[in-house]
Amino acid sequence: AAPPATATFFLPTMGFEDDVDLVVDSDKEFVVIPEEKEDGSEAHLKIVDINPTTGAPLAVTFETDVIGFEDGVDPFVTKCAPGSEALVVVPLENEDGSMAQILLLELDETTGALMSSVMIDLAFLGFHPDVDGTWTNNPVTPDDLAFLALESEFGDEKGVIAIDVNCDGDDPYGGCVLLSTAGGPPACAEIEFADWLPGLTSAVDPLCYSLGAAFARLILPVSSAVGNDVLLIDFDPNDVVDQPLYTTYTSVKAVNAGGALPTPFPGFEDGVDMLHLTTMCMEENKLLVPVEGPGDVGDLYLLDLDPGLDGEAVWVYSIDGDAAVPIPGYKEGVDLLPMCDLGGEVPYRAAVPVENEAGTDADLLIVNLETGALFSHAEDPTLNPGFTLPGYEIGIEPLRWTPDFLVVPAELNGFARLYKFTPGADLLSWSYSNTYGYVRSVDPIVVPVPVGIPPLFTPVAKPDGS
Repeated sequence: AAPPATATFFLPTMGFEDDVDLVVDSDKEFVVIPEEKEDGSEAHLKIVDINPTTGAPLAVTFETDVIGFEDGVDPFVTKCAPGSEALVVVPLENEDGSMAQILLLELDETTGALMSSVMIDLAFLGFHPDVDGTWTNNPVTPDDLAFLALESEFGDEKGVIAIDVNCDGDDPYGGCVLLSTAGGPPACAEIEFADWLPGLTSAVDPLCYSLGAAFARLILPVSSAVGNDVLLIDFDPNDVVDQPLYTTYTSVKAVNAGGALPTPFPGFEDGVDMLHLTTMCMEENKLLVPVEGPGDVGDLYLLDLDPGLDGEAVWVYSIDGDAAVPIPGYKEGVDLLPMCDLGGEVPYRAAVPVENEAGTDADLLIVNLETGALFSHAEDPTLNPGFTLPGYEIGIEPLRWTPDFLVVPAELNGFARLYKFTPGADLLSWSYSNTYGYVRSVDPIVVPVPVGIPPLFTPVAKPDGS
């Protein structure tokens, strides 16, 4: 029998804020550790240098006290290429939401040692729980921007901040522009009054991209009492003065209103994110947006993001899909799965897990990404006679096991089911347990191996927690 696992390194911490993750640098050179006491009275940030080959911790290279963290808003690490300086972006907010900051740390990429830092004081404009920041990560130019959506503690004021996170170590970083419904606070040299900015969408992350050195776009889902939308907010990174500039915004709902493919945006499901399809999928610059509203009204939009088209709908599933197989909605935290390497007549597909609000009707749709047509679905009686997909567990989504098949975790009366399908939704096999179920938002993982079928690890637990 294998010996029991033992910890090789203990690093005492004061505790952790809900869903604020540790972050590992993309080259596995250091880890960012946000800490916070259970009552929120104290918080701390550590940078730990690690061995990039073994992952073993080597030393704490930087640590500092901070004001705190917002639930589900993670730090992130930006850099242009291996070997370049790393810039860590750390969103901070105190326990009562009255004060927020963004800490920027320039670190030596190989050791995690601090080189310089910038603190941006946001005063009363903090962060919405479970809405992370994003950055452009353009491999061609170092003129990258980081974006964070902002909101005061009670949601009465909103904002967006764009920050220069230029990864060229010879240039300054930290210049920013703030768009705010309050016309402040004076966190940046450039302040824009943005009375057009509605509220943030709960638990749906923004996205962004850039085209060259003069154009960056934030893709921001928004929600308020008057409706829902996706805003495309454009910036010029403007590296000449190391100060990003806001240029314009576009409402996707308005772009498509009155056309053949309207996008009314009935709402969003918590934790079901949009997908940016780039050169890895269809060689296009497209946005896949799952939406749902009250009364089991779901839909799926594919939007063209290129400047000049600005969110124009390519297809809308409720119009271009199969009326006999509608989308009743989505399960909280269960994302879509793009499949862009299939070849054949329909090489680009999305596996779309759907479920109605009551949890009594679920299915797995395979949608043609080029046309919006329904390619197949798991409950098609001619494809899988007698098969019924139970329901999904919150936060546990389908995943590719190998290029030839995908696995779909589902639950029946709290007990785990695991189904193996082809990319065309043909059911190949399944396994089940009448003892164990899934743990919310704890996903199975596939461990890549050089030869053979990679192992699939599926975390399960007894429903009573024992």
